Amino acid sequence: MKLTRVLRRALSVLVWLLLAAVCAGTFYLVAVMGEPPQTADGASPSPAATPLPTPAPLAAQADLRTPEQAQAYFPAPLLTLAGEAPMGVAAQDLRAGTTSCRVVTLTYARADGSQVRCVSATPAAYLNTLTDAGFAPAAMDGARLRGLDALRLSGGGGSGALVAQDGDVVYLLLGPDDPQALLALGEATF
Repeated sequence: MKLTRVLRRALSVLVWLLLAAVCAGTFYLVAVMGEPPQTADGASPSPAATPLPTPAPLAAQADLRTPEQAQAYFPAPLLTLAGEAPMGVAAQDLRAGTTSCRVVTLTYARADGSQVRCVSATPAAYLNTLTDAGFAPAAMDGARLRGLDALRLSGGGGSGALVAQDGDVVYLLLGPDDPQALLALGEATF
């Protein structure tokens, strides 16, 4: 009988030790291994979005002639028309409420004499400037811009636009307010 009692006690101690080891292992996995990496200042980076690199500051009179020159002033790929060279390139900082937005515009001349502008802007607060400019959403299915789903906007004076957002970057194609023409132009962007 004494032997049975000793075996029970030993088994009980063994179970408690095993339970303590499992708890310690779980604590290690959750508390120590589960901590997110920290930056040099001790803050944890956000896993949701990788911040865009900071573009070069704009010179007061930046002489931009090519999309490659303008790319230095924008932290993401620019919206361009395939197979065409722009006739004008501009980069500027605009205010959208209290937010400063970097905007790069490439202007293209079409064969019919019209102009098409490809706008790349960041941050996404730039979208607020579109309603101020008189653009409103218009129905259109299947619109694409730079391979992204796009929304058609209709503006005053016969102008139309396609707009798409990729994270904190906004792409805007400004052209005629003709849905089929906008659809074809949107497909030609990269």
